Amino acid sequence: MSIGRVVGGTLIAVAAAIMVYTIVGAINTVWGASQFDEMPITVKLFLPVIFGTLAGTLGVMAVQRVRRRSHTNNAGNSAQN
Repeated sequence: MSIGRVVGGTLIAVAAAIMVYTIVGAINTVWGASQFDEMPITVKLFLPVIFGTLAGTLGVMAVQRVRRRSHTNNAGNSAQN
């Protein structure tokens, strides 16, 4: 397994964890059970969404780059044979 797939998979997992955190935070805010009541809503909900989206995008880009590179290498190897 290449380092790109490991990094990409890790970033996708981080993005998923951040999104779950954001959803739970939104539910707690609606129910009034949030432990971060003094925080503005932008910090509570929007920043995690931005970071989660960024991490997920970078993770997918890393995995696709590895796939593209391995596909190119496979095509080159088969052309040489």
